[in-house]
Amino acid sequence: PVFEFKGEVPSVAEGERMMRSNGINAMVVLNPDFDRIMSLYPTDPTLPVPVQIITDASNCVTGSASALYLHSALGTDIGKQDFASVRMLNNPRLQSAYFFCPGMIALAIVFLCIIVSSAAIAEEKEKGTIGNLIISPVASWKYLTGKLFPYLCLGMLAACTGLLSSYFLVGVPVNGSIALLMAITLQYVITSLMTGFIVASFCRSRVDAFVLSGAIIGLPIMYFAGVTVPADNLPDWARIVSKFIYVRWYADALRKIMINGVSAVHILREFAMISLSTVLALALTLYLLKKDRWLH
Repeated sequence: PVFEFKGEVPSVAEGERMMRSNGINAMVVLNPDFDRIMSLYPTDPTLPVPVQIITDASNCVTGSASALYLHSALGTDIGKQDFASVRMLNNPRLQSAYFFCPGMIALAIVFLCIIVSSAAIAEEKEKGTIGNLIISPVASWKYLTGKLFPYLCLGMLAACTGLLSSYFLVGVPVNGSIALLMAITLQYVITSLMTGFIVASFCRSRVDAFVLSGAIIGLPIMYFAGVTVPADNLPDWARIVSKFIYVRWYADALRKIMINGVSAVHILREFAMISLSTVLALALTLYLLKKDRWLH
C-alpha cells in the first residue's frame, strides 16, 4: 500500500535521471555480486553493502519516509549488521527549505498579483474612472495590456526578490536554467494578474476585492496547491482538486528547475497546465470586458 512499482532500469544513472524528472521517488539498487555477498553476510566484514536505497529528497519528508519504509520492507539487519545503505538524491542534508521555499515563492507571487491587481481595478471601478476607458474606442486587448504591464513588472520583481532571498538567505540552490525559470514565472504572473482582473469584475469596491481575493487565495491555494503540503500526500479527492489549481503546477516546476536542475522537456506537463489556465483566464477576461461587466 505504500509504494507503486514502476519497473526496472538498466543502470543507476538511468534511475537517477528518472528521479530528477519526477518519474520515480525511490529505487533499490542490488550489488551485481548480490548472491555471493548475501551467502557470506555477515561473517565477512570486508564485503561491500549488497543493497543501496536511493530516494529523491527534494521533499525531505517524502524522501526520508521512503527510505524508512524501504529499509523496513527489506529487513533492517542481518546478524546485527546493516546490509542496506541509504543515499538521498538532490537534498542530501534533508533541508526542509528545499521544499518550502519554492512553495512560498509561488504563494507570494499569486498573493501579490491577485490582490494588488483586483484591488486597483476595483478602486477605479468604484470611482467610476474605469467606465470612461471601457466606453472609449480602444480594443479590449490594448486596454488589458496597458492595465497588466505595471503589475506584471511588480510581479516579476517579487519573483526575483523571492528567488534571491531563498538563494542568499536560506541557501536553496538554483541548479536549472535561469532563463527557463524566468519564462515560466512570466507566464505564471500573467495568469495570476488576469485572475485578479476576473475577481475585480465581481466586486463593487476595493474592500470587496480584498475579501474575495483572500477567500480565493486562502483555503484552496494554501491547502490544495502543494505549497506547504505535498500534493501527492493529499487524500485522493484533494489530489484531483489540486490538478485544477495552476499554482500547484508552478510550484512543482519551480522545485524541478531549482532543486533537480531539469531541462524544459521535463516540465512539459507543468507548462501545459499553466498554459491552459492562462488561455482560460484570458478568454474569460476578454468576455467580461465585452459584456461591460466592469461598469456595474
